[in-house]
Amino acid sequence: MTHDAGVTIHASGIRAGGNFWVEDGPFGVDISQANIERGSIVAAGMTLPITNLVARKLWISDQKVSAEDWVAHYEKALLRGKGTVFIDDDRYDVTASIDAPTNTYPQGLAPLPMVPPAFTAAIKMSGSLTEPQILADIDLRSTNFNGLIINNGKMVTQINQHMIQVASAKLSVGKNGQISASGAVDIDKGSFSFVSREKNIYV
Repeated sequence: MTHDAGVTIHASGIRAGGNFWVEDGPFGVDISQANIERGSIVAAGMTLPITNLVARKLWISDQKVSAEDWVAHYEKALLRGKGTVFIDDDRYDVTASIDAPTNTYPQGLAPLPMVPPAFTAAIKMSGSLTEPQILADIDLRSTNFNGLIINNGKMVTQINQHMIQVASAKLSVGKNGQISASGAVDIDKGSFSFVSREKNIYV
């Protein structure tokens, strides 16, 4: 399915039960539970492959797609959430949680200047269908950022297809080091700019 806003959804292995109505133009599908073995969402330059999706109390119409509860896998990451995609109003209203292993990152975006670490996060997705905005409260596990070993940390970020803005970050680094930082990663340019305070950092 392709929408004028530039969102394309593919799905296969679909099992569902519910009610539907159709007329000349509008339509509606009320599904008690849907199981989708495999699919993908292509939007805003990102390709998001989804497997083993289970959605409950799902409503699909020409105006919106909503679910009271859903669980799925994005690559090896576990996703849980609820919310609505308002097609006519061109906006998202989705909340979710994610438990992701190392190197989980949307396909189609320019690479980051680090290996994306394993993480858990609480996510709020808003914005237009073509320019989604993701607010995330993230717990990070270990990674390497330009040679700096990050053991773990917490971040509050806003993410879109062009920029990762870090409102706050507290990181445990090296042997006993601590870093508090804020700044941004420019995905398009492959550059970053941060202001930080360090404690017990030895080079």
